[in-house]
Amino acid sequence: MFENRRMFDGLDPETGKYGNRFHLASIVGLLGPPPLEFLQRSECSSVYFDDREDSERNLEVSNKKGFLDFVRKMTLGFLESLVKSGGGLPTSVADSLFPQMLQALDCLAYNGIVHRDVKPENILYVSQPGGQYQFQLGDFGLCNRVVDAATFAGSYMYMAPEMFRNGGQTSKLDVWSLFVTMLWTLDAGGFRQRSNQFKSVEDVQEAVLHAASNIDTVSKIQEMAVVHPKERASAAQMLVKYYNGVGLSTPRNQVPALISSPSPAITAARAPALAFPALTTRTTQTRPRGFQKNGNIFAVAAQYRVEKARDPSSAQKAPRRLQDLRLKPDKS
Repeated sequence: MFENRRMFDGLDPETGKYGNRFHLASIVGLLGPPPLEFLQRSECSSVYFDDREDSERNLEVSNKKGFLDFVRKMTLGFLESLVKSGGGLPTSVADSLFPQMLQALDCLAYNGIVHRDVKPENILYVSQPGGQYQFQLGDFGLCNRVVDAATFAGSYMYMAPEMFRNGGQTSKLDVWSLFVTMLWTLDAGGFRQRSNQFKSVEDVQEAVLHAASNIDTVSKIQEMAVVHPKERASAAQMLVKYYNGVGLSTPRNQVPALISSPSPAITAARAPALAFPALTTRTTQTRPRGFQKNGNIFAVAAQYRVEKARDPSSAQKAPRRLQDLRLKPDKS
C-alpha cells in the first residue's frame, strides 16, 4: 500500500536513529494503545508497556480518581457502536456529526484528498460534557489524491454511483457517502433495518434516492444525494448553506454558489444504466494501479489535518442552524 515508504519511521527525534520504542510510540500515537488481550500474547510487552494497575498506582496528581475517570471517558469509540447501543439520541448525535463531518470532508477536499470509505464504522467519537460528542474521521487506508484516485474502492452500501461507471473520482464521492451515513444514523424511513435486506447496490441506491426526495428528515440535505457528481453539493457548499461557512477549510471566496438542482430521483432517471454488483458488506479495493502512488504521507497528513480541523471549539461556535434543519429520526 505504501510503496517504497514506511508508514512509521521509528526515529529518535533527538539522535535521528531508529529505535523499537520510538517505532512503537509512533504507532500507538496514531492508532491508540493495543487491547489488553493483545499485550498478553507477547513476552516482550512488559518492556514497552506498564501494567495498567502499576501505571495508575504510580500516577502522581492531586485528584487521582478524578483524573482517571476523565481519561477513561476519553476513550474513542465508533459511531456504529454508539448508535447501535442506543448511547445517544439520533438527533443529538446528528446535530454534532453532520457539521463536524462536513468540516472534515471539506478539509480533505481542499487538500486534494478523497477518503473513499466514509461510513459509520470509520467515524470515531469522544464523549463531551453535556451529552455532546466530538467526531473524527478515521481509517485512511483507501484514501488517495484526487488526481491519482482511479481504483474501485470503498464499501458498497456507501459508494457513490460514479464509482460504478469507472468515471473520475472526486471529493463528491465522500459527500454521497456522508449522506448515506446520515440516513443510517437517523434511521430515516427505517433505513438501518432495511439495509440488512439489501441484495444489490441497486437496492441501496434506489432507497437512498427515494429517501432524499421523500423523507423529511433528510430531504433538506438532498443536494448531497444527486447522482451526477457535478450537480452534487460539495462539503464546503453545505457548510456555507447551513452553518454560514463556520469551519471551512476552503476559502469562502472559492466556494461556488449552490444552485438548486432537480430532485435526486429526476437526475437518476437521466443517468445511464449502471452495472451493479451483488451487495457485500466488506470494504473492497480492486484494480490497484492508481493507489500505488499514494505514499504514507497523504494518509498521515489527511489524518492530521482532519483531526486538526475537528477542534471542538469550532463546532461550538457554529450557529444553531442544524436546529432549523431538523435532522430528526423518522417515526414511520
